Amino acid sequence: MTGEIVSLWCATLCDAPLLPLSRATVIAQKGIEGDRYFDKPDKKPGEEITFIEEEMVDRVNKALGLQIHPSRTRRNVVTRNIDLNALVGKRFHCGSATFEGVELCEPCAYLGRLLQTPEVPPRAIIAAFTGRGGLRARIVASGAVKPGDIFNIVP
Repeated sequence: MTGEIVSLWCATLCDAPLLPLSRATVIAQKGIEGDRYFDKPDKKPGEEITFIEEEMVDRVNKALGLQIHPSRTRRNVVTRNIDLNALVGKRFHCGSATFEGVELCEPCAYLGRLLQTPEVPPRAIIAAFTGRGGLRARIVASGAVKPGDIFNIVP
């Protein structure tokens, strides 16, 4: 199967809920236009855009008995049918943009606190998402992406 974008998300302010996007313009070395991290001056490589697999969120939900919506993981791009972990160090096209996988987007204490429930503590959330929390990427070539866009790995 071919990997594709399922949905796009961004927040204009830190801690604000993520909002769905029908299309996103991504700018090399800056990020997603309109996102809280766009053109952040002290940005580290890989803070331009984040991806998460819909299947991994489903797996965590089943394992912990939760109903986490993928947008609640605070990742910008929800994907389907693509192994994001395999894209670390690789370039790929999606829509009219080009990206490079920088590192896994491992869960942090903030995510654990955000997704905890009375039955599921933050440490369980963090453990469940470790190794499957998504991908941090840099934008190599600016362009536009939208749900339905297909991933093409650069050989």
